[in-house]
Amino acid sequence: MLGMLSEYLSEAESIIGEIEDPAFEENDEKRVLCKRRMEFYYRNGFKDTGVKALCFGVHFIIIETGANAVHSEERIKELYLKHYRFMLPDAVFRKNVEIIK
Repeated sequence: MLGMLSEYLSEAESIIGEIEDPAFEENDEKRVLCKRRMEFYYRNGFKDTGVKALCFGVHFIIIETGANAVHSEERIKELYLKHYRFMLPDAVFRKNVEIIK
């Protein structure tokens, strides 16, 4: 399925996603599920960008894949924030979206 996504978005510079950070999960079962989800994305070509975010109270690791998936941490931060600024009213964005690393 991820391969189909990459083909469908072949003209995109890259694909940026977010996965829940298992380090912030208190429930053991949910932490295991978060780790399995991370491993799935890593096996399928996504890379950890080194950027972490807090979005609506959830801690995320920002991941990236694609032919040109070699963005700097600063560029990833810029793209991530730009996405949410576009999608949310300013007050909601300011209250709920932040880069934490």
